[in-house]
Amino acid sequence: MKSIGLIFFLFPVFSILHAQQELIDLKGEVDFPWINGYSAYGLDKERAQKEIAIFERSYKKAKRNKELSSELRLYELVKEKQLLYSPYVSVITEQKKIIVIYMDSATYAKTMIWNYKYEDLVIKQQFLQFESKGYWLGENAYLLTEFKQLTVIEDSSRRIANSKFAMDVYRQ
Repeated sequence: MKSIGLIFFLFPVFSILHAQQELIDLKGEVDFPWINGYSAYGLDKERAQKEIAIFERSYKKAKRNKELSSELRLYELVKEKQLLYSPYVSVITEQKKIIVIYMDSATYAKTMIWNYKYEDLVIKQQFLQFESKGYWLGENAYLLTEFKQLTVIEDSSRRIANSKFAMDVYRQ
């Protein structure tokens, strides 16, 4: 009798844990953020330590004041999951939500995102479509498990005026 009660008690717990680890399709336009604020990947050791120290000071101060911003909650999550030095891709979903997808270095090498420059894509009226599968970690962060593809999409409705040259011409 006790074992049946234990099963009924543990079943919801395991269901919740399993639901959190459910694979999710991650798809959207690659975002090229101005500041690398989601990871210290690719930075030299000294600069990485400085950047992390800045986040750590801001995090401690905000936590004392109980005013954690979404960026600092993401920092807390990334630190907890030991992803501070992991590569990531920032993606804008169809719902216009920015998500951060963390992965290992080998998978990041397969994405070849660094082969593209944001300015060139804007001038050619193109964008990168990122498709993968992964697990939700918390906040707006995901852990990639399967990279599917990176596709260059032509979009003639995009404005070319976002490039520096076009903005300078527009101002005249």
